[in-house]
Amino acid sequence: MFGMPLQVFLVFDRLYYFCYYYVNGLMLCLVVERLLATAMMKTYEYNREWWRVILTQPLAVGLAVGNFFMPDVLSQSLTIISLYIVNISCLIILLFINYRLTSALTGSGAALSTRYQITENIRTIRVLLPTVVFDALVTVSDLCGAMLFDMKHVFDIQRCSDDKYVQMFYVITTVSSIFEFLVPLSLMLSHPAYRRHSLLLYERQPLRIMYQHQSVVKDKTLPKVVNVLGIEIANAGEQAYFENLSRVWNHRL
Repeated sequence: MFGMPLQVFLVFDRLYYFCYYYVNGLMLCLVVERLLATAMMKTYEYNREWWRVILTQPLAVGLAVGNFFMPDVLSQSLTIISLYIVNISCLIILLFINYRLTSALTGSGAALSTRYQITENIRTIRVLLPTVVFDALVTVSDLCGAMLFDMKHVFDIQRCSDDKYVQMFYVITTVSSIFEFLVPLSLMLSHPAYRRHSLLLYERQPLRIMYQHQSVVKDKTLPKVVNVLGIEIANAGEQAYFENLSRVWNHRL
């Protein structure tokens, strides 16, 4: 195909599908890791035995290799969709549990490390959840093309005279590419650090707001007074005062 030897093409084709299934296994390992972080919220912060992470790799590799022994495409598709359903459902449940733990531990005198771990669980799950959802949509679009129109990720030249195949190939490929682009974009916009730096690219102009009948210039590029969840806790006047201090301090440096 395209002047490439058949053996080389088959190797790359197998490698493509291996990585495709391997990512699903890694997603499951991340869900298990967040489950342990929630169950061990009092001691997880002090756990530095990272060698245990290596034990998750046989699971991911085993799931990837196991898909090659499935009898047909339908079995492979059901396995992948089931994994995505489990991953998304577990992340939603864990997010709900951690929010409930946050409310339950408010004012209870719980250790700061425990509350910090719960906050980190919420942050991490909020980053993982949209990524897993968009990755699942990529898989769903690819499976729809494979099961409904017998399509693969490589264009079949022998079917180029089939107008319906050509149209659906471009439609499915475009939809899948959009979802693939949204995977890293969701990571960038969900992570607090990446989100702030990316938004600064579009917020270089100062914003003029009204506060108590006075015009206040609010520079979005300056640091904000936020709590541990990243929510601004200062009103407009307090934020303007804090920004003036930051501006003076930066000017002195």
